[in-house]
Amino acid sequence: MKTPYTKSYSKGYPLFSSLRIPKRFGLAFAYLVLVGAAVNLAAADGAPKGEIESQRNLDAVLNFLRPAFTFEGGPARISYATVCIRDGAFLPFPKLQVRPPSTGETGFNAVREIFRDDKRVKVTQNRSGIVTITVGEPLTDILETRILRLALPPKEQYNAQLKPVSPVDTEEFRSAERALGIKVPPSVLGYNVVEPTKGLPHLPSSLRNITVDEALDRIARTFHVAILYSSCPAQSNQPRMIMFDSVPLYDALRPPWFPRH
Repeated sequence: MKTPYTKSYSKGYPLFSSLRIPKRFGLAFAYLVLVGAAVNLAAADGAPKGEIESQRNLDAVLNFLRPAFTFEGGPARISYATVCIRDGAFLPFPKLQVRPPSTGETGFNAVREIFRDDKRVKVTQNRSGIVTITVGEPLTDILETRILRLALPPKEQYNAQLKPVSPVDTEEFRSAERALGIKVPPSVLGYNVVEPTKGLPHLPSSLRNITVDEALDRIARTFHVAILYSSCPAQSNQPRMIMFDSVPLYDALRPPWFPRH
């Protein structure tokens, strides 16, 4: 008997391999495997050296951030200015100076201490109360684009990997791209997705009259993740580039919505 699974493809993410998650292990198990794979696939054999270094830089930061958020995970926002590599198809995560926070510290104060030695990093709380880590001075004007209605099909409601690019697929965002001279470089992601399941975190079927920035806050809070936003300046041969991504800030083996004994 053939093992059923679901495969999905989306634009706007770094390329990584498709995974087969047998349904006999359960949807929750599939979600855990996807989380771990999303974090580690950039270091797979054959990945360009720059991408591996970028993933290592991000992992070094996440290794300090996850204990600071405890088992519950995010929400958090990480925005960074960077350089464009390979025509903007790859926006590398910079190497940051990080160190452990004081014993017992968690949350906002712990995050501030983690980056206390790096003058490029600012740690604040945004208007939604979400911890925000800003590296350099990324241009964020496009995040203020207002979307009248952001429709979310069932699979997008339950899968954090699909969420950050949802606002990109709206006419309002595309108009803002043209007006601001911004490009979101296309890339393809193939992976299995979690089927809508009672008890798992999810978003409503639509979000109305909401800015891209507010939508990203909702995603971060719903899925306990950090939303990554990167920006590189325009160059003589290419426009300004931006990219979105998401990373979990909880223990991938024990998500906060699983029963704890």
